[in-house]
Amino acid sequence: MFLPFYMAPGLAIKGLMPRHFSFSAFALATVAMEIEPLYRLWTYQSPLHGVSHTLTGALLIAILTALFGRAALGIFWRLFEKTGAMLENYAVTWTQVWSGALLGAGSRLLLDAVMYPDVHPFAPITEANPLLMPTLDLSILLACVLAGMGGMALMLARAAWQQYRAA
Repeated sequence: MFLPFYMAPGLAIKGLMPRHFSFSAFALATVAMEIEPLYRLWTYQSPLHGVSHTLTGALLIAILTALFGRAALGIFWRLFEKTGAMLENYAVTWTQVWSGALLGAGSRLLLDAVMYPDVHPFAPITEANPLLMPTLDLSILLACVLAGMGGMALMLARAAWQQYRAA
């Protein structure tokens, strides 16, 4: 599945709980989850999904994303602001970073475990993947699109409401 589909649940979560969730940390964790499969793809290794697509690997990626991502995101947003972009508040709280990183890595693992037979989320305890349901691929893609659209609608409605109240 392509990366934009993995971002859609993050948009839905941001729409539902904007003050407690960092979409940037979510995106960073989601991308970090794909470093190992991308490396394996480039080096012609099989299977594509390895330790990063286990509960242990995803948790480790979420922890590293939260610990290093908060500082990296702060630097990024300060640099972005220097380009002339007007940002209200680029400070990211620990709650926002942890929720974004954990939900980003967790949702990536869950979506991949449902779709790909080489994902073993409970390894090394078991190689079984009880979450695998490859016949749901199109349904999952549609659910991701709808979640993203719903999240965007919530964010736009919230922004419009804030403009209305400020006027």
